[in-house]
Amino acid sequence: MKQLEKIGYMAAGAAIMGMLAVPMSPAMAALAQKYIQVSPGVHIYVDDRPLATEGFIYDGTTYLPVRAVSEAVGKAVSWDGRTSSVFIGQHSSSEPAAVLTELDYFNRDGMFIEKNSIKDNLGRTYNRGYLSSGSSKGFMEYKLNGKFSRLTGTFFVRYDDRTFTGSGMLKIYGDGKLLYNSPEITGGVEPVPVDVDITGVLTLRIELSDGYNYSSHFAFADPLLYQ
Repeated sequence: MKQLEKIGYMAAGAAIMGMLAVPMSPAMAALAQKYIQVSPGVHIYVDDRPLATEGFIYDGTTYLPVRAVSEAVGKAVSWDGRTSSVFIGQHSSSEPAAVLTELDYFNRDGMFIEKNSIKDNLGRTYNRGYLSSGSSKGFMEYKLNGKFSRLTGTFFVRYDDRTFTGSGMLKIYGDGKLLYNSPEITGGVEPVPVDVDITGVLTLRIELSDGYNYSSHFAFADPLLYQ
């Protein structure tokens, strides 16, 4: 075994929880100033395939990076800061497990635009979402691999186009099957809440249509994924 090395508790915490991409609490930040001795360099294999990350041994116990291992076995991982709990696989929660726009897309076309800070025709601002752009159907596809059970969001006419007379639609497909087909909306129509069952969906496809002058009149905002 390699000689024990002194590394900060922050490194230990990063190996266990850093992959969860959550900020440390003040109490945890205080612990980061303490030091422990660990034995680094524990190699991890899943079905004889090495992961591009390592674990470590501390006080006779082996610690592994949760997110790397869970993704290697095809399971979603989420962190509940209120209860200091890590969930691997399916977990029923009122809190979203992921934001769709933050996932790496599998396929797309040029008529689909991702944007932060989008305002609907009632003047409400959303953190992120997708815009339509063009006279054809723009789309994004994601490989969800059955990790999520629900998708929510809001479909609306953008604030700057609230008097727009053309129409747009939102369609959501799961593994090629139409799961959601919005009503046609236009200027004067209030935002439409979207809540779709995506249990077991491997490939998710989001389509936005905007049949007028290659402009971005409609948006699907704050698309949240739940387990």
